[in-house]
Amino acid sequence: MGMLIELLKWCKSLNGDAEREFVDECEYDATHLADEYVQVENACCTCPEGAECAEDDFRGSTLETMEISKGYYRLSDRTAEVLNCEHAQACGSLLSATLGRKELDELYTNLEGSTAPTEWGKGRLRTEITRIRARPHASAIADDQARDATVVVSIATQSYCGKNYEGPLCRACVAGFYRDMVSKTCEDCSGSSASTMPLVFGGVFLFIVLVVVAVSCGGAIQRSYKKREDLITRMRDQGTMLIITYQIIGGLGSVFKFSGGGEYPQPFQDIIGSLDMLNLNVFQILHLECSVESNHYDRLRWSTLIPVGIVSAVSAFRGIQVACWGASWLGDGGAFDGLGVKGALILIFFILPMVSTMICSSFACTEFNDGLDSYKFMTADLSIECERTVDGDTIVNPTYIEAVHFATVMIFVYPVGVPLGFGVLLWSHRESIASRTSRQGKGMGTISFLFRNFAPWAWYMPVVDMIRRICLTSLLLFFGHFLGKVYMILLALVLGIFFAVSLRELRPFWDSSSDTLSYIASYEVVLAALALLLTLLPDGIDAIDLEIVGWVLATSNLALIVTVVTSQAASRGYLVGSRRKPAGSKNTGAVAPELSGGSGGGGGGSGG
Repeated sequence: MGMLIELLKWCKSLNGDAEREFVDECEYDATHLADEYVQVENACCTCPEGAECAEDDFRGSTLETMEISKGYYRLSDRTAEVLNCEHAQACGSLLSATLGRKELDELYTNLEGSTAPTEWGKGRLRTEITRIRARPHASAIADDQARDATVVVSIATQSYCGKNYEGPLCRACVAGFYRDMVSKTCEDCSGSSASTMPLVFGGVFLFIVLVVVAVSCGGAIQRSYKKREDLITRMRDQGTMLIITYQIIGGLGSVFKFSGGGEYPQPFQDIIGSLDMLNLNVFQILHLECSVESNHYDRLRWSTLIPVGIVSAVSAFRGIQVACWGASWLGDGGAFDGLGVKGALILIFFILPMVSTMICSSFACTEFNDGLDSYKFMTADLSIECERTVDGDTIVNPTYIEAVHFATVMIFVYPVGVPLGFGVLLWSHRESIASRTSRQGKGMGTISFLFRNFAPWAWYMPVVDMIRRICLTSLLLFFGHFLGKVYMILLALVLGIFFAVSLRELRPFWDSSSDTLSYIASYEVVLAALALLLTLLPDGIDAIDLEIVGWVLATSNLALIVTVVTSQAASRGYLVGSRRKPAGSKNTGAVAPELSGGSGGGGGGSGG
């Protein structure tokens, strides 16, 4: 009785205030077509969006025979809940195969080799094949009777998914396939494209390592570096500001989609997708799912514990050196000095948004109904079941509880602990940072990547920038869970404007070119949030307008690159009317901007 009531509630929600018609079959009449109805128990309901409900020219379909259109999904043939797929290509139409008697016999004989993930699915498959084989026309299923055969196929897979996809909402890739970072489609692990992203990432990483080694070993390369150190440092810091900006924009889009929203308008979405490598998610970059079977909880543990282990190991090793040589703990030659410690801290700095987002996405669950029972799966990974309700009893998955407890602990390690830890390091060196007369300062090489792009008085600004990055990505997940995607993106818009205006007024950067770049970068984030908000208009704006929005975003982001190039050209005296800034014109005063008259702008990040 309970299930019947729920089905009738669903029927009422589709029909609005219209009176439900209780009949034995949804039959054709003079005013309605058969494909407008689906029979749910003893009620004739309006066919849901994403389904085709004509049994034939005279009758509407039942739940079992209701066909799901391409790009839509339902958990089983017992439920009337039809959902829109994230990626249309992942969810295939059921009218895609025609099976004859021989194919039916083979499918029944080789049942254990089917893709049915549960015993319930296999049992339903046996029953359905037996029913179809008993029909007079089962020995020769014609094209116009293909529905019976495709029902068998859909029950066998229990998914309504297209080729290479599986699981609820067809969000997961089958074994031997990986999720492409740009197209978001499932690609063959043995294909030629599988090595493209790892090779690009490996090449960039190897190049950085070789440059660092070459500069550190002395000789002509080191002398050339020293000669151009200020220019190289400025370019490196501004490059880091670009990386941070695209991390925020990409993270904002991911968080919005995670909360039930859409994507950025094209072609901007493709541009951001191609830059997804900047988030340093090695599982996606290296396609580790091709070699290691894992779920969200596994990836969460690896992503959080490995960096902590690296930092702990290099700090312990440096601590042993300190103990042996008797150096001070925080001064020159201390435990936080050295290339290994600096590399570990830079790693934590760059992966902070990605890891924090992964942590904060571990709590939300998405509910599905299969027609009899309800299921909740972790939204971040629908292969992890949160809980299920069977006959009124709720059963909680212990793996999900364990993941939630682990993520709760990691909140205090990453979104809270990392900014706090960096803040302690900067506070302990605040006087040295404030009194420095160069970007790097003396005796602070390990942590100089944090503050060298900021004015001497702004020793705390790297922590503020970390908070900005977290607020505009992972922290929004909590607000999206409680407030919904509309208020979440409005909050992102407000936060983006707040940080842009605040940084413009503070003017905390070392030189005016960084101020200009950060000002543009801050409002690029605001424009990105505004574009996502436009996708939520009730009736939308027509596709060509959204495409124009996408092109505007893509074009405006070129301003970031142009700003970097022109600022470097101006500093070298290559532009007409420009000349190099004298060394004494740098913002070296250890006072606040309202006293020192610092440069204008805001909204960037520290150098890497």
